[in-house]
Amino acid sequence: MPWVLDLDGVIWLGRQAIPGGAEAVRLLRSAGEEVVFVTNNAATPVHEQEARLASFGIDADGGVVSSAQASASLLEPGERVLVIGEAGLQGQVRA
Repeated sequence: MPWVLDLDGVIWLGRQAIPGGAEAVRLLRSAGEEVVFVTNNAATPVHEQEARLASFGIDADGGVVSSAQASASLLEPGERVLVIGEAGLQGQVRA
């Protein structure tokens, strides 16, 4: 069972890393624990959130799950929808 960590308020607050967050992730991983990150921020594309985590010293390549991904997963291939949202949601629906 992986550790599921929210981003805003757990790993960062606003634009600042929360002290000890990166070290906590490193300790979990060094103990053999799987860590994934979740966010309800559908505006920011996942690759940007992964890059932000990397800037804080946390490798999260492929390890971020967003509300945009969750929303897009409810669609069937070829289904037509009107997307009212920012780049993160738009990109996930296109994908």
